[in-house]
Amino acid sequence: MSDSIRILSIDGGGIRGIIPAMVLQALLGDRKAQDVFHIIAGTSTGGIIACGLAKPNPVSLEDLINLYQDHGWDIFNKDTMNDVHAVHGPR
Repeated sequence: MSDSIRILSIDGGGIRGIIPAMVLQALLGDRKAQDVFHIIAGTSTGGIIACGLAKPNPVSLEDLINLYQDHGWDIFNKDTMNDVHAVHGPR
């Protein structure tokens, strides 16, 4: 048995989070990420994907991709983000 630890680290990038989700879907096929990796982590949108994959009853990659396709505009709308940053952003 190998003593190696397999870590999946998913980066952020807003709506582009659909890209690592699609790559993972192609690489994993029908396998669950938690059966392949010991640790699953991510930042920003990668954290959304990581949480979905690492929970006890994981969200399918197909459902995560559909989340980005169906609601990506609402979640990552730059016009809305600029209004929020104008009030709460760095000065």
